[in-house]
Formats: sequence, C-alpha cells, structure tokens
Amino acid sequence: MVYDEPQLVLRDARPLDSETIRGWRSDSRNYEYSRVRAPVEPEVHGLWFAAILTDPTRKLLVGSIDGVDVGTIRLDQDPTN
Repeated sequence: MVYDEPQLVLRDARPLDSETIRGWRSDSRNYEYSRVRAPVEPEVHGLWFAAILTDPTRKLLVGSIDGVDVGTIRLDQDPTN
C-alpha cells in the first residue's frame, strides 16, 4: 500500500527521550492540558521519567511523523482491573 500522507509511528519511550519530553511538557502552550502550569524542574522530571520507564502498569510512547518526534501518549493501567 502506498501512502501520500505523513505516517505516524509510535515507539516506546527510551532514556534518551527524557530532555525532549521535558521540553514539550515545559512549553507554556501545553499548560492548559496539565495539572501543573509551570516548567518542570530537571530533577523532578528525571525522577518521574525514570519511574515511568520501569513501571509495568504504565506505558509511555513517543509519536513520530516522517522520522520527527512530535509528542507522547501515556497509557496507565486501571488499578481496578
């Protein structure tokens, strides 16, 4: 099948993505979608990021379009299931 439109590809987040994701999260354009409306300190983000990468009940995916990372999707397992 041939696609003319840009293709979205999802992959697991990896340690090298940490600073890129912190930059996205700290961008003021994203504040309206977050509970915290301020930049994230590197140390706080580092702890959160390390925890999410090793948590079996959570999945952090990075989306790329035409090889350029464009955002994340986080999936959390429902603790009642």
